[in-house]
Amino acid sequence: MPRESLPPEASLGVAYPPSGEGQPGMVLAGAGLYRDPGWPETDYVDFTTALVPLTEGLPQARARVWGYTSRADLKARVEFYERVLSSGYDRYASGQVGTPWDGRFTADVGAGVETFRLKNWQEGDYTSTIFYAQDDQGRDRAFVYVTTRKETVYELDTSSPISFDFSTTGSVVEGLQFSVAGETFEAYNCSYSGRSGLTNIYTCSYRDLQGRYRGSGSIGAWWVVRRVTGTVYPLVARTRTVGYTYSAYIRGWTEGWRAASDNVRPVQAGGVVYAEGRGYRVPGLEGYLQPGSGVLEVAFGNPAVSYLTRRLDPSANPYEPLKGQGVQEAGVGPKPLLNWCVAKGL
Repeated sequence: MPRESLPPEASLGVAYPPSGEGQPGMVLAGAGLYRDPGWPETDYVDFTTALVPLTEGLPQARARVWGYTSRADLKARVEFYERVLSSGYDRYASGQVGTPWDGRFTADVGAGVETFRLKNWQEGDYTSTIFYAQDDQGRDRAFVYVTTRKETVYELDTSSPISFDFSTTGSVVEGLQFSVAGETFEAYNCSYSGRSGLTNIYTCSYRDLQGRYRGSGSIGAWWVVRRVTGTVYPLVARTRTVGYTYSAYIRGWTEGWRAASDNVRPVQAGGVVYAEGRGYRVPGLEGYLQPGSGVLEVAFGNPAVSYLTRRLDPSANPYEPLKGQGVQEAGVGPKPLLNWCVAKGL
């Protein structure tokens, strides 16, 4: 009850307890009773539904709700639809950095630019060496291939000078080319420094044909004769680190459902449920734990009764925590079952 043949004001209901309960029985009558055609015949529920946030700014949420309404033990397993880390390394980032490098790099993998740092990083010589990387919150987020970038530079070997003094012919001083120890050099930045007899003396720097400074000396010029003296230095090749390249495979961010960290949650009066401090309401459970109606009549007797009896008769309510929650009690107070039946002509 009620049935479709009865108007709301003539509705009649009887509440039965869970097995073994000892509360007085109860009947309900009046417009405060209603029946949703979608409800199951038993008071056990088990359904999944979207939740309604109690305040603005809360993420989308859903919950599986189950339990017996008559036992006031409804529970909810809450999930939030939020940005979560993917389970796999589904994002890629690469780049080049100079030296020195502290092992940090940045990438946007779905939640804005983030900073990552290689674990146990120290500079060195690497070829596709794998390092693992963490984000600023210390979470393991990536594995990274690192390769050292190098370049070869040539430096003067000042420990092995090559001195020379010879004559050659030429029409110029600046730009004069000559050979020493199998290499060709060119005079440049020449300046007049004096005269010795009929010979003009010039001081010059010497470079190789790649334009690298190799030494210095002087050139004496008389007619087409050129006396070339000085010192040049051989080159020694040295390799130095100029930076690193990295290729990172990163756990990115994705939108999806995640379970609340404090599951499972009790459903409170009015169908309210809190998870991770966020409040939501379960649609359809607005009357849970807080029945009341201005036209509802209640009568007590045997058999024992569900939690509704205790809510409508505060004097017999053993659940002190439920008091003081602003629940409106029935407008017509409880009366003995026998008196109610006589008044109804039953």
